[in-house]
Amino acid sequence: MSDVLDILDVERPNTPEVSKESILGTDARKNKLMQKRKLIEATFKRPEGMHRELYALLFSDARDNPPLLPTDSSQGYKRNKAKLGIRRVRPWRWMPFNNPARKDGVMLSHWRRLADEGKEYPFAKFNKAMPTYTEAEYQQHLASAQWSRAETDHLLELCRRFDQRFLIVKDRWDTGRFPTGRSVEDLKERYYGICQTLARVRAPPGQEPKGRAFDADHERRRKEQLLKLYDRTTEQAVESAGIRFPDFKACGVSLRSHRMKLPASVGQKKTKAIEQLLQELGVELNPTPSEEVCQHFNELRSDMVLLYELKLALATCEYELQTLRHQFEVLAPERAAATAAATGVAALTSSSSGIGASIGSTIGASVTEPGGGSTTETPMRGGISEILDVGATPGTPNRKRRAAIEQSNLLKKFKKA
Repeated sequence: MSDVLDILDVERPNTPEVSKESILGTDARKNKLMQKRKLIEATFKRPEGMHRELYALLFSDARDNPPLLPTDSSQGYKRNKAKLGIRRVRPWRWMPFNNPARKDGVMLSHWRRLADEGKEYPFAKFNKAMPTYTEAEYQQHLASAQWSRAETDHLLELCRRFDQRFLIVKDRWDTGRFPTGRSVEDLKERYYGICQTLARVRAPPGQEPKGRAFDADHERRRKEQLLKLYDRTTEQAVESAGIRFPDFKACGVSLRSHRMKLPASVGQKKTKAIEQLLQELGVELNPTPSEEVCQHFNELRSDMVLLYELKLALATCEYELQTLRHQFEVLAPERAAATAAATGVAALTSSSSGIGASIGSTIGASVTEPGGGSTTETPMRGGISEILDVGATPGTPNRKRRAAIEQSNLLKKFKKA
């Protein structure tokens, strides 16, 4: 405003100029306000026992007051020790003991509670006591037509020597004296039968003995099942790795179309991949459920699941091979270049593509029509290996994420094909 008046040559009254001091006040007034503010503000002292560095993180003169104030009325910044128990401490003493399993009478020492002085060695209950019998007990209770007295004594002697390790007992069995072949199940059945019989005979009247029952027939059937599982052929193993369709064993009428329903064990991504492959092959998603169609349709989808899993396994192997190749190039670049030139690493990709193409030709060779035995060749716009992108390599070292990416890429390839 004063500048405008000067330009217009207008006289103005003599008034004091507006300054910073006139607005904010004089220094005395400012000091008075600061003192009043300091009196109002509460002063906090560092609690006793708190380190200076910790208190500096919470409060300092140049910062605001701490947001939380200590409410503990106890003196100092310390906590009481935790009381782990209300009972008194039990004393321990270094005392000697005797192991009942040893027959040499040696005395050993260990730390033990004073209240347990004079008690039996606690690990004595784990001692393996071999059963012994008299001639009368054997003739009256243990005699058997399959086992002689000499064989029974030889069995107990071997069990005593080798601590009931029946595989070693079977290996050390004296076939010269006893030519009758004894399996591990026979040895266990005879031994535990003797133990159970002696426990029942020697038990007090009215008390049920605690014996160990051994079912030899169940053990033989279990080993037989494991042997059959181990002796499976490659075709049987591949068949069991496919889709397991439920068996309808209940009595009554049932729809044959239920046999073509995918079980719940097949995931959504595999189900989507099967549908895409069926569309590429020109097969209906729900064909007429005749007996022959149901069988071939289920076999076709099992082969598709196998191809899907082979593709994922191949992608994993190629990724690991690529990782090892990069590590080898970093550690020994000269040797890596010479090895790559000599062996020709590109052969792996061509062989893997051949495998995918052969599997695809097997699946897409022929499709049975729902009406009968006539078969029609369904030409594919591309090979199965091209649709599945067998040569694709995952782009991340995380296996779980890589598997998810591979499955999503698989569906994208189906849609593009």
